[in-house]
Amino acid sequence: MLDLREETLSKDARLKKEVMANRVVSQARVQLDNSDHFRCHCDSIDIGYEKGRLVLAGRLPSFYLKQVLQTVLRGLPGVRQIENRVDVVSATGLSSVSSVKSRMPEEIGRREP
Repeated sequence: MLDLREETLSKDARLKKEVMANRVVSQARVQLDNSDHFRCHCDSIDIGYEKGRLVLAGRLPSFYLKQVLQTVLRGLPGVRQIENRVDVVSATGLSSVSSVKSRMPEEIGRREP
């Protein structure tokens, strides 16, 4: 009987974490949708959340936008740290993309339509 109770508590804890992650990612999406800087770039940004850490990945056309992205999302409830893995790729061919892709880790990645 104790095992069943522990299993139920474990499932509840996982569910709460998932709900929290979905809420933070949804709030981040709303912030970007409401920002004049990112209305045209929302589809190019992946957002993940785990244990107080917001992980950003994708591509933007300037270093300025990469920095503004962090600023726009900085005050979200539940976010203690922002990991900005966004690559800068401009139309002129200049790029910050390294030989190793800076993709969202599978265990953190959450993308909303």
